[in-house]
Amino acid sequence: MKIFKCAVTGDELFTDAKKVTVEGGFYKVEGRQTSRSNKIDDSVFGGNASAEEPNEAGAEDSDVQGIDLVLDHHYQSTGFGKKKDYQAYMKTYIKALKEKLNPADTAAFDAEILAAFKQAAEWFKDLDFYCSESMDPDGIIVLCKWETPEGKTDEVPIFYYYKCGTKEEKV
Repeated sequence: MKIFKCAVTGDELFTDAKKVTVEGGFYKVEGRQTSRSNKIDDSVFGGNASAEEPNEAGAEDSDVQGIDLVLDHHYQSTGFGKKKDYQAYMKTYIKALKEKLNPADTAAFDAEILAAFKQAAEWFKDLDFYCSESMDPDGIIVLCKWETPEGKTDEVPIFYYYKCGTKEEKV
């Protein structure tokens, strides 16, 4: 199994448990809407609800709904008021990446990330933005664009991660 992490913060972003493709300087991963229950089955712990008094102070069970990648990797929704705000973020992010990675071929690194950034800037109005779990402002901002994949009729969330901003670990 491969885990893909933010090259700057080390936060886990996604795994190869989902289909991962490379497209234009991005890793591309399809998410899906999901609902999860956080209900605890007391019988697993030897509890017998009929023999015990009701617990008034206990937590209530509820379902959590959302996109699987957001729930699994604890992304936090964020945003940029204007495209210029996103451009300012990218300047500091690229600087942080260069310091962390110290790329041998800076021209190839610059070309790859700038081409991907130009694509993201074109999509700006259609994107949802997410911080990774640590919410470090120098870390990667995950891009989510709702698209209709080939062969499907409904839009699904497609997540884009800057390829040069991720590192791969085999576990």
